[in-house]
Amino acid sequence: MRRSTVPYMACRRFAPNIGRAKSRIFCHTFPVVSLSMDPGDFYYMYHNYYSDIESASNVSFYDLDGSSFSVDCGSRMFGSLSRETLDKKSLKLLFRASYGQSTLKYPLYENSDVDEFNSLVLRSGQDCTIAMIREEMMTSLAKEGSDSLQTVNTRYVILYVNGEYWGIYNLKEAFSEEFFASHNNASAESSKLVRMTRL
Repeated sequence: MRRSTVPYMACRRFAPNIGRAKSRIFCHTFPVVSLSMDPGDFYYMYHNYYSDIESASNVSFYDLDGSSFSVDCGSRMFGSLSRETLDKKSLKLLFRASYGQSTLKYPLYENSDVDEFNSLVLRSGQDCTIAMIREEMMTSLAKEGSDSLQTVNTRYVILYVNGEYWGIYNLKEAFSEEFFASHNNASAESSKLVRMTRL
């Protein structure tokens, strides 16, 4: 029998304050993101998906090479029509001084010099019921096809919310003034992002 050399992450959920395992071991070949917050806050935010509710949270990231981080942040709903049409919704993570630190400093993406982030998106994918590769594939093709087109870095992860498996997500940079500044050696104050809202 040949031993597999594919790296994987093993996860198990434990009962709070007891330490007894409440689930079998799950093995993943993607990094794992664990998002924790008050269950009532998450339920209210998730079901009031068009509001701008931001909930105090903690996000932990476990990479396949054994590196990790855990940081307090804010979380809110993300996306447009997908908030209403998909059961599996996208989330945005916001790093603010009021939660402990104003940015996340961690080398999330290979072949990128940017390792400091004000916000990140956990994208569920509007084609998540089929393949969940459409936007990611188009982004990678655009990046390869043009040196001047600004694209976001992205990677697949497994998301757990309060210990519950939530599915495969795409952890990607969020478009913001800070995003454009960090990728173009400029200041956020000198960058302006024009946002379009729903009519």
